[in-house]
Amino acid sequence: TDASLFSHRFCTASETSCGGTALWDSSQQQLIVFLVREAPGGVSYTFSFRLRNPGVAQASVPIFAALQIEATRFPAAVMERDLTTDLSPTIPAAGVGDAAIMKVLAIKLFIKKIGQSIPYPSAANTITVTIGTSLPLPRRAGATLTFSGLAGGIAPAGD
Repeated sequence: TDASLFSHRFCTASETSCGGTALWDSSQQQLIVFLVREAPGGVSYTFSFRLRNPGVAQASVPIFAALQIEATRFPAAVMERDLTTDLSPTIPAAGVGDAAIMKVLAIKLFIKKIGQSIPYPSAANTITVTIGTSLPLPRRAGATLTFSGLAGGIAPAGD
């Protein structure tokens, strides 16, 4: 394998000269990778690139690769997805087939406890919540927790 055939520097459609050899087309949800030198046939080439998963669960879907040389576009081929690797030893809540391309797991609350400190009328009460999620909650994702059904509760002023 020879990763030097490709570059991981992406350009966006709005960049006219970014010096990269790949183009991310967000409207088509596709990556176009440009060859940077001649590649002999009959050889396997491996390269990688980073892509952020969507914020919601989804199943893996077929990914297609199409080769184009000058004006000739060859028929797209379905890429082989990893449907057999078991990710559970290293990733909580994962399992067999979760290494398949673009498979995104749902976040689940597996610990969900709530209690109170005082049951008396009009008392200043402390509500204690314990949660555990099946997956990490990255801060950049803007995760929030909403508690509903707090009938009759009044939030103290300034809190």
